[in-house]
Amino acid sequence: MKSFIAAITGASGSIYGIRLVEELLKSGVFVHLCVSNQSFFIIKTETALTGPAVLAETEKKIKKYFASKI
Repeated sequence: MKSFIAAITGASGSIYGIRLVEELLKSGVFVHLCVSNQSFFIIKTETALTGPAVLAETEKKIKKYFASKI
């Protein structure tokens, strides 16, 4: 199985990192995700999601994706 490492930093454009991880997961690869503290502020600014909401939404998507594979 292929695996990728994705890192989302505090730079503008964090939404692209989120979308990249979503698409990688859809394609069936294993993703290691590293998110900096500053990136949560940028994500909140760019998407109106807060830190816990970002984590909760990401976790929900990941669980939903893997649940469909079982």
